[in-house]
Amino acid sequence: GIVGPSGCGKSTVAALLMRFLSPLSGIHRVAGLDVTTLTADDVRRTTALVDDDPYVFSSTLAENVRLARPEADNEAVESALRAAHLGAWLDSLAAGLSTLIGEGHAQVSGGERARLGLARALLADPAVLVLDEPTAHLDTETAHAVTDDLLAAAEGRTIVWITHGTVGLDQMDEVLRF
Repeated sequence: GIVGPSGCGKSTVAALLMRFLSPLSGIHRVAGLDVTTLTADDVRRTTALVDDDPYVFSSTLAENVRLARPEADNEAVESALRAAHLGAWLDSLAAGLSTLIGEGHAQVSGGERARLGLARALLADPAVLVLDEPTAHLDTETAHAVTDDLLAAAEGRTIVWITHGTVGLDQMDEVLRF
C-alpha cells in the first residue's frame, strides 16, 4: 500500500511502475529485470494500471471490458464484471453485456466507471496490478465490498494499492506513508 495526501507523488509512483516515466535515480525491476532494459510494452504485459478515472468508450459494456483482452469470451467478461462488484448493475441492464454505454448512450456513474476499470484489469490478468485510488468514487460500504472482492479475485498477484484514504490498507502486507 502507498498512502498520502493529494499531490504527494502517489500517482507519479504509479506512472513509474507502468513505465510512463523513467526513474531519475534508483532501479525499478520487473521480474528481476531493470525496466530500462525492457520495452514499455514488455512492462505493460505484466503490469496493469487502474487509475481513478477510467475512460468509458462509446461502445457495448462487453467491448469496454474486453479492451483488456480482446480474445476474451462473454463468460470471462461477465466474470470480471462480477469480480469488480458490478454483477447487480449488469443484471439490471435489459441488454446485459450488449448495453451501449459511454457518450450518447447509457450513463455510467463515477463508481461504475471505476469498477469498469477494475473489471478490465482483472480480465487482463496481470502479475502486477497497480490500483491508483481504486475506491475513490465509492461510498464506504461499497468501497469495503469492492476491496474484499478485488483482493480475493487478485489473489496470487502483486497488488500496489495507492490511496489517500484508509480503505484496503489493512489488507496490505506493507504500507508506505508519504
